[in-house]
Amino acid sequence: MIMAENIQIVIMTVDRSPQYVHTALASLFASGPSIHRVPQITLMVGQVDCNYLAPYGHHRQIQVEPLTALQSQSMAGWRPQQKFCLNYYRCLSLAIGDASGLVVCEDDIVVRDRFLDKLLAAINEIESEHGLRKYLLAAYAAYRLDDDPALRRGKFFSSYYAPSFYGTQCMYYPRSVLPALSQRLYEQGVTNYTQPGDMIVKAFGHEINGIYGTVRSLAQHIGHRSTGLGNFHTSPTFDEEFPPLTPA
Repeated sequence: MIMAENIQIVIMTVDRSPQYVHTALASLFASGPSIHRVPQITLMVGQVDCNYLAPYGHHRQIQVEPLTALQSQSMAGWRPQQKFCLNYYRCLSLAIGDASGLVVCEDDIVVRDRFLDKLLAAINEIESEHGLRKYLLAAYAAYRLDDDPALRRGKFFSSYYAPSFYGTQCMYYPRSVLPALSQRLYEQGVTNYTQPGDMIVKAFGHEINGIYGTVRSLAQHIGHRSTGLGNFHTSPTFDEEFPPLTPA
């Protein structure tokens, strides 16, 4: 069984106004005690200057990873979507030791109460009860995943109709898919930009026939002030009740 100690979390962030990342971290750490058992939460900064994150310098659980000067120079003239792909590639290629998987969040979200417990319930149902190993799990969706009962796969997760997938506000990736997906994103989003990062993720998930979502969104998008990547959207299920968790 995968537990909080087997998970790492990375949050993509840049210094912008408002600085959503502080709200995201406050929401995450307030979501419940299990989040404090995660070995590391990395803030993957899409720029060299990370002074806005200085207040977290003392935090044993938080690791700040800014761009190098060389990486920043290479991005000169890039469109926002390509910069996103580079930072998302950095997230996916993060060294996670012997962790079972990686949660990748954008910095303009808040999460549910007991966020990690509910995410782990879905992960363990997918892997332990259904035997799946190569998949993508969306913990945020901009529309319902329960409209079609045929898509329901378990108590905590549903199939995500691949052609309709978009948005990577909060995703879980088992370690089995990280090498191939990160390489795909680098080739098609960084060195030779072809399409937005979430579309590259969608195409990969479609190929492995493995895009799923939690039955209710565990994160909500609050980024009214866009970085130029797309229109604002929210989840219609974030405030709805999540299925009861099995007592430990």
